[in-house]
Amino acid sequence: MGNRRQIGIPGICPGLPFGSLTINIGKTVTRPHRDHLNLVTGVCAIYVLGDFDWTTGGHLVLHDLGLFLELAPGDLAFFPSASITHYNLPLQPDDTRESLVFYTAGLMFHYSLLQSTTYKDLKLEERDRALKESLRKQLDEGWGRFSLLGDLKQKTKTRRKQRAYKESL
Repeated sequence: MGNRRQIGIPGICPGLPFGSLTINIGKTVTRPHRDHLNLVTGVCAIYVLGDFDWTTGGHLVLHDLGLFLELAPGDLAFFPSASITHYNLPLQPDDTRESLVFYTAGLMFHYSLLQSTTYKDLKLEERDRALKESLRKQLDEGWGRFSLLGDLKQKTKTRRKQRAYKESL
């Protein structure tokens, strides 16, 4: 929140780390897509609302991961929507599924760079290079926040061994 205030971007909801909100109302069902304008290493939050049977339709499908998530009204899901193809399954005829989707556009993270006096004084090719360097740094830092499956499996094995050891004492 502090960074948005420092560079003049108002927050949509005080205390939330997202720059944008989409409100989906009615029979909200989407086709497979990636939110290509969102920060590629960021996450979005989907808060599910509506009157529908979440066991028969409206599932959030994270296609690349092969996951079908049964999200009931009141559930909250986080995932990197720019990096994973996702969509919703159709609803039953009388059902309604709505959602609040919180996210941040990728360009907002370049805002301070693009508005800086130093950047504005650069020649066109230097601007392009500075923007690419900024994006590379964001990607490296952003992807570093995610765990790899192998790392998670190793941590799980280590924790099981630690528990077994403690129980044997």
